[in-house]
Amino acid sequence: MLENVEDLLDRYFDKDLAASAVEGLQAYCANEAAIYDLRGQRLWATKPESQPALPATVREDAALAGAIEQAKTLRTAVSAPHGETPRVIAPIMILEGPAGFLVLAPRLERAGTGNALQRLETLASMCGALFGEALTGKRTGADLAAELTARYEELSLVYTLTEALDISKPEHEALAIICDAVAHTLGADLLILEVPALGHCTFYPDSPEDTEARQQLAAALLEELAAAPRTTATNYLDQSEKYARIAKPFAHAACVPLTVDNDLGMIALLREDPQDRLFMGDVKMLEAVSRQLSIFMTNRKITSARKQLFDLTIFGLARLAESRDMETGEHLERVSSYCRILAEYCLGHGIFGKEVTPEFVETIFSSSPLHDIGKVGIPDAILNKPGKLTPEEFELMKQHAIIGGDTLRDIEHRLNWGESTFLTMGREIAYSHHEKWNGTGYPFGLNDDTIPLSGRVMAIADVYDALTSKRCYKDAMSHERARTIIVEGRGAHFDPRLVDAFLACEEQFLQVCELLHGGQSSEETARFLRHFATTPLQGPGVTP
Repeated sequence: MLENVEDLLDRYFDKDLAASAVEGLQAYCANEAAIYDLRGQRLWATKPESQPALPATVREDAALAGAIEQAKTLRTAVSAPHGETPRVIAPIMILEGPAGFLVLAPRLERAGTGNALQRLETLASMCGALFGEALTGKRTGADLAAELTARYEELSLVYTLTEALDISKPEHEALAIICDAVAHTLGADLLILEVPALGHCTFYPDSPEDTEARQQLAAALLEELAAAPRTTATNYLDQSEKYARIAKPFAHAACVPLTVDNDLGMIALLREDPQDRLFMGDVKMLEAVSRQLSIFMTNRKITSARKQLFDLTIFGLARLAESRDMETGEHLERVSSYCRILAEYCLGHGIFGKEVTPEFVETIFSSSPLHDIGKVGIPDAILNKPGKLTPEEFELMKQHAIIGGDTLRDIEHRLNWGESTFLTMGREIAYSHHEKWNGTGYPFGLNDDTIPLSGRVMAIADVYDALTSKRCYKDAMSHERARTIIVEGRGAHFDPRLVDAFLACEEQFLQVCELLHGGQSSEETARFLRHFATTPLQGPGVTP
């Protein structure tokens, strides 16, 4: 008959040491931990941070009893009663079989997340094996806390990488998460992530005062790597003839090649403490991170190229539709610029809170040319009529909003890419840029905040450009007259907050209006727009 874990605990190590080992893990994911003997009696438990979830005996908890019976088959089990906190059970293994059971209850705020529970299952399995080694004298209780913490940190890094390496996330956000996790797990005082082919160089944590020194060190490390593309680990940099001058304050460094689409880069880990040398385990983990980052950044590069091609194709279709209107000229370029001015002003002044982000500004600049794509379905006789439209003709003209929105919706559906920010906002704008704040617009008669913000921004941009541009049925108005009409539409046609934003940055509107009505070449227009899209706005009321 197998010896009970209670006897083994007394024989091989102090229960307090075992408890303190698991208590260390509470800071990461466990709310409570306990060891049960083969009969289901709880021998000890950590003090729970909230309401206790683990009973004194499994007879008090049928779900837990069933999970422990399952764990006797030598695999980790989960007890998850409906509506209650799940528990993870792992057998504590000795040579002859299970000697008892380790039970972990996850932290309540993380209990419902799949990854947190999977992480806890893996951790419980590791802990069960380590406890078994301690029980049979292969490991001392004093080693247990450090070993469990190290294993958990390695496991956390794996899960963090898995969650962060998502090409749908903004690259800077994903890399910040990864760098933070790697620096924490590997004890890095500095991480350098550099991919010259992508123009990417990240120092984590960032320190503006040391930028020049860090750049010199990064350049020297990358130069050595380019000469011999293989992993290097250099302890005592200050004693190296090559690095002594530029190494300060770092004592040790590991540098691993990072290849993105056949272009060489690197990830480097540096430590300051002379006593904190680098070992093989640190280097192997850094190599694993490099492999994952190489795949991630290569996929990002491919995805970015595909998205650029797709965006250009859609923009080309929008230009094709717009070209049927004989006098719109650079209308698409102008309204894109106007939308960006308004959106960036709102971002800088927090006018719409979290609804306006840097991504919103970028996306509305890219998506706004799609607003009139539905005009491709409107007859030329109506689209280019020199006089006023009849009521019947106007009803047909209004259909361009439905045609455009439906077309972009169908493209989204057929692509099946999930949520596409570019097309989603383009669809919103196509449907809603003729809606009015007081509900008298078309095609749906939306009002106030039920109109998507992108459509409300586009409404001002589109009307301002229509007023200040020559059409087959009218001459161009002055900026001052267009300004007056927009102010008169405050609270009726337009969102009052956006009219106020327009007034605050009307000088930028006038600048774009004059530049893009000036008859310059398409090359000059393209050069201006590239500069405009990458340069912070300047002027009264604008926060760069």
